[in-house]
Amino acid sequence: MHYDTSKKSVLCFTCSKASALGLLNKAKHIEPTFIEKGYCNWKKAGGKCGIFQTHNDSKCHAFAVQALHHRQLSTPVSGLLSRQLFAEQVNAQKCLHVIFTSIVYLARQGLALRGHNEGEVNFSQLLKSRSHDVPEMAQWLNKRANNFTHHAVQDEILHLYADAALRIILSQVRKSQSFAVIVDGSQDICRQEQESICMRYVDEQLWPHEEFVGFYAVDETTGDRLAKCIKDCLTRYQLPLERFRGQTYDGASNMSGVYNGCQAILAREQPLASYVHCSAHCTNLIAAAVCSSSTLVRDAVQTVNDFGVLCSASGKFKALLIKTADEREEENDSPVAPGPVIRHALE
Repeated sequence: MHYDTSKKSVLCFTCSKASALGLLNKAKHIEPTFIEKGYCNWKKAGGKCGIFQTHNDSKCHAFAVQALHHRQLSTPVSGLLSRQLFAEQVNAQKCLHVIFTSIVYLARQGLALRGHNEGEVNFSQLLKSRSHDVPEMAQWLNKRANNFTHHAVQDEILHLYADAALRIILSQVRKSQSFAVIVDGSQDICRQEQESICMRYVDEQLWPHEEFVGFYAVDETTGDRLAKCIKDCLTRYQLPLERFRGQTYDGASNMSGVYNGCQAILAREQPLASYVHCSAHCTNLIAAAVCSSSTLVRDAVQTVNDFGVLCSASGKFKALLIKTADEREEENDSPVAPGPVIRHALE
């Protein structure tokens, strides 16, 4: 009950609130005394048979109590839509995370994402397999498959991860006081000339690092064009020429030329950037020259190569070679097992 000082009478708080909210419009019995007028006959108010108890047991009061209870439990349509939208967003975020991690897994393992048949490729099969652990994935894929599993989206996700990895590498290079570049060119399957660029730097613990930062296509392989490509990359990487201390290329004239080579052009802009002929390339040239100059070494290497080709092409000779190697291992009790080594080489 609620006492109204202006009317000096008592009102039913529950019925008054329900009436103010418009919840008693469909009620068959309404008691205006406890809703608007107020009750002030105190002699007949109390007791088991009093007016207060009678109103408490009335249909009007019961209807008001039930109407207010339903109103408290019910949620507006806008609230229901917002709650459903939030649930869909949570499921979408979970499924999108599965797509990102699946692409990263295939990329790290060097597996192809796409193939001739869109439904049987590695990416689609991996998502179907992971949908068993994420129940929302199967239903979400049926609705959003064309939008978030398209090959354009796959390429965009790979670019995002590549840019993130590149930012981490370049942040480490910028922390060092100096850096060097290692550049070599090659043609891809489409005969497009591409220059691979690697950065060499020393970290805070004085450990040297060599990190690959990307392939860059060039329309010509002159020393001037390659030098412009390297300077453009350094500008994009926000690496100043003042810290440029080394350049490593092969011995081709467009790279190592004294006047118009790439190293000469960059050395004129940064004299402290010393040119060094690639050690791996020098080792390869020396090994090839030694094998060609010595007839004995040349014939021995060629014989071993021909023997390996023969055993790889014939299953009979391959099994015979492995068997012979295992027998020699048992006879000599060698700590190095030639059988597995030869088996691995032939495979």
